[in-house]
Amino acid sequence: NFPDCTNGHDEGPKCATACRSGSGRQVCQHKCRATPAGAVCSCFDGYRLDADQKSCSDIDECQEQQPCAQLCENTLGGYQCQCHADFMLRQDRVSCKSLQSGATLLFSSFNEVRNLSEQPVMLNVAWSANDSRITGFDVDMHRQMGYFSAEDEGIVYQVDLQTKLIMRALGLPTPTKLSVDWVTGNVYVLSGAQEIQACSFEGRMCGRIVHVKSPKHVKHLAVDGYHGRIFYIVIRTEGYGQTSSEIHMARLDGSRRDMLLQRGESFMTALTTDPHQQLLYFVDQHTRTLERISYRFKMGPLRRPEIMLQKSNALMHPSGLSVYENNAF
Repeated sequence: NFPDCTNGHDEGPKCATACRSGSGRQVCQHKCRATPAGAVCSCFDGYRLDADQKSCSDIDECQEQQPCAQLCENTLGGYQCQCHADFMLRQDRVSCKSLQSGATLLFSSFNEVRNLSEQPVMLNVAWSANDSRITGFDVDMHRQMGYFSAEDEGIVYQVDLQTKLIMRALGLPTPTKLSVDWVTGNVYVLSGAQEIQACSFEGRMCGRIVHVKSPKHVKHLAVDGYHGRIFYIVIRTEGYGQTSSEIHMARLDGSRRDMLLQRGESFMTALTTDPHQQLLYFVDQHTRTLERISYRFKMGPLRRPEIMLQKSNALMHPSGLSVYENNAF
């Protein structure tokens, strides 16, 4: 061991000149630490060191980290979060809040779809399906239309949210879960256990876009109309009661199919999208986890699922899932 000399005589001649070249220019673009072996460069926050170990490049946090709830604008050395129309940026400068008067939670209970308002807190019946059990429903707020399926009747109904009157009905074999594309107004319905049908109530017709063969069956589906994508869970029954799960993504006509996730010893159930961040949320009942996965990128770490909630009683038997203002319901 050698004593450290405060006057720097023990550091060698390079320490005095390490951070400047022979012409007097700085060796490092941002920060420089002089050492007996020469200069060690580093960068300011929001930048990374290039391969030459001297210059620095801006980090695109929006692409690599997805730090914002909705919109993200990359800046030199940082980023700025923004919100879509009808939303405002919260004080945390990351999340967004709706400018509408209050949120409304819709959920089904046997033959009724019920409406739970936020301000004031009130519970009402949004619409009823007589004596038939509702197996799936969704709403198109732009057109003020609701849709629900009655598996026992083999019918998917369209109901006016204002008058609560049934406008149209389409027959399908054992319809269960459904999801609305609010851009086109088309409704995507899980028919039976192995088909997804795309239905137009204006055209009064449905067409098959997805079909799986036994021992596989489709469990749930979700639509991102903004990016023109449909997602669905496929369950495969293995021996001795074991199941495996797959999450598929396709265009709204069923083409360009891509498997987002495949997992053994799994039973995925509920599914929903966050189109602002292009995130897909799902529940794995086998592990009792609420997870999310990005569908913005084809490869990379953001394509791996991230656990949001684990071992919660709310995840034991979920029948549905929805995301609003960064909260999962």
